[in-house]
Amino acid sequence: MADRVADLAAAETRALVRTVAGLLTTDGQAGVLEAIERAAQACAATIGLAAIAGVINWAGEQVPARAGCPREPTHTGRLVGRRPRTIRTLLGLLGISRGYYHCGSCQHAGGSGGFAPLDVVLGVTGSSLSPGLARAAALAGAEMPYAKGFTFIGTVTRQLVFGTQDTRSIHAHVVPDPAEYRGDAHCHP
Repeated sequence: MADRVADLAAAETRALVRTVAGLLTTDGQAGVLEAIERAAQACAATIGLAAIAGVINWAGEQVPARAGCPREPTHTGRLVGRRPRTIRTLLGLLGISRGYYHCGSCQHAGGSGGFAPLDVVLGVTGSSLSPGLARAAALAGAEMPYAKGFTFIGTVTRQLVFGTQDTRSIHAHVVPDPAEYRGDAHCHP
């Protein structure tokens, strides 16, 4: 896996260097630095996402026949198969496959009974957003109007954040004291 990511990184870096060289040698173009930054950001995101996806999908293949139920520690769920899932991250869309379990006890008690332990480990249970993207959206929302915050996140990360489930995830990451993240926690506005 590391060799595949290294090969991808080398190819992406070569493409980035060619892109930057092409932008800098184009006659009459002014203000190309933003285009260079965007190209570098896309390159880094592609490499990072490939590395993360490889490791997470490896972890998703390590599925025992039984796993502890996250709702009730005394319950055990049985593996019913592997299920795909897409998570929106700061780097882009992350497609994973992970073990999915049913807890018979929770099902009989009126709950869904279904769970994926890897979702719990990753912190994405009940959300299509990674914790990092959810926190970024929450911070943006705390500093500017809601719609403008979503536009800002889309511009900076190139990721779209929308939907009721995303909104719940974002609200779960709202920072009670924004000063804590500005580095001036000792100051009070």
